[in-house]
Amino acid sequence: MEEYTGVVVSQIPCGTVIMTLNNLLGEEILQHSESDSKSAEVSTNQLNGKIVGLYFSAHWCPPCRNFTPKLAELYKELDSEVKDKLEIVFISSDSDQDSFNEYFQEMPWKALPYSELTSEWQENKQYLFITTRET
Repeated sequence: MEEYTGVVVSQIPCGTVIMTLNNLLGEEILQHSESDSKSAEVSTNQLNGKIVGLYFSAHWCPPCRNFTPKLAELYKELDSEVKDKLEIVFISSDSDQDSFNEYFQEMPWKALPYSELTSEWQENKQYLFITTRET
């Protein structure tokens, strides 16, 4: 992969892989267990070949708390063909593990583990641009 630091996004050729999902999210993400309310770590490779929406949100954010149930309802209503092609990954802006855990319980999708939310990740997320095709 080429280094694109400081390059204007429009100058990066369409379809260029700047960072893989494993580089961005790590080797494992969280998924709710189907048998109980606990979460389990699963391979980020489960996202390969899917359209991935990164959902930046926080327990302390009133607009987020209002939007999350609506998004969850829509996500649960998706038919299996769409769910096979789409995945949402929650990226928390919460300040502690307990807030993350409580908020993630409301979500039917995957999440970046709170332990992976390093200060470097938090500081650099504002520079994240993902393009998948020309519009």
